[in-house]
Amino acid sequence: MDHSGDLWVSSYRENEITEYAPDVKGNVAPINEIRGSSTQLNGPCGMATDANGDLFVANVYGNSITVYAKGARGNTTPKGVIEGGNTNLSWPFAIAFDPSGRLLVAEENPDVLVFASGAMGNVAPVQNITSIKAAGGVMSDSAGHIYIADTTGNSIKEFAGDANGDAMPLRTISGPKTGLKTPYYLGLQ
Repeated sequence: MDHSGDLWVSSYRENEITEYAPDVKGNVAPINEIRGSSTQLNGPCGMATDANGDLFVANVYGNSITVYAKGARGNTTPKGVIEGGNTNLSWPFAIAFDPSGRLLVAEENPDVLVFASGAMGNVAPVQNITSIKAAGGVMSDSAGHIYIADTTGNSIKEFAGDANGDAMPLRTISGPKTGLKTPYYLGLQ
């Protein structure tokens, strides 16, 4: 959901994004679609909006993050793209922002990459958390702690906001009583 309460849905196989008004139900058409060759969408999966309302999309097959200006519609060219060898992007799956505006990217390769606020182009991440088996989801709380759904590890791990490399989690939720089996995605309420 964006800051206005609109619901955004990525269609992984169709290479499109659809937007629905708050509280819709039933057989209703989207209020907006982003699709077409100019969009550079290639297996869109996780999405997040920044403080300006720009939409960031993780493209699994494109090994990229495409950024669309608030209000983007149709076959639009991205406002910016994060891609290239320096980014270490390889199967970006889920994304989120921390309180300072840094972009968190869960990779199924299995790292979580952290990009500086406003990063674009072929830029290196400022952090790379490697102490997970396969990152399926990522989020940050108001204190800046980073939470990762470790799909293969059947756990949720919390890290300090400055965690890097093979960092020790602050805490881990795992074990048979948790019911965690291949957890994907995380969210705040």
